[in-house]
Amino acid sequence: MTSLYRTVIGQRFDVLPAAVRELHNHETSVVYRGQGSVERGSGLLSRLVGAMMQFPPAMNETAVSVNLDIRDGAEIWTRDFGGHRFSSRLSKQGEHLAESFVAIRVRFQLEATAAGINMIAVRWSVLAIPLPRFLWPRIIAREYEQDGRFHFFVESKMPLAGFVVRYRGWLALA
Repeated sequence: MTSLYRTVIGQRFDVLPAAVRELHNHETSVVYRGQGSVERGSGLLSRLVGAMMQFPPAMNETAVSVNLDIRDGAEIWTRDFGGHRFSSRLSKQGEHLAESFVAIRVRFQLEATAAGINMIAVRWSVLAIPLPRFLWPRIIAREYEQDGRFHFFVESKMPLAGFVVRYRGWLALA
């Protein structure tokens, strides 16, 4: 059996930095721990979207854990920022990585380089209904290695709501 990310990325997987390759090369469930921070938008619509997505509240450096529950070719990522949890399910859909949050599903093209992974949204849907491009959230999502550790950066902005969330940090195998 091959890991989900290796399956989606293919041969380019081997060009990834070691810490990124390690995190995405598991075939059984695993837990990572580290440190991170969360920033949240302050507008009413932004706060409502953040609550619906179950994003944690804003917090400075805090303990982070990520449980990767791997089964049947999919991964359920449960992220815990200082005791506030949110989850998503990742799977392969065609040549893309599909991630499902609550009623939202996004497909990502994974751009794998020696610097890390950039996740580029190529389709959004809500309750299986495709969203028109002008309603798509604007996501910056990247994973990279710094000081020998796996690092992540995720930022989401939405039309009308503006800035929703930014979370970042590092992880190491627990």
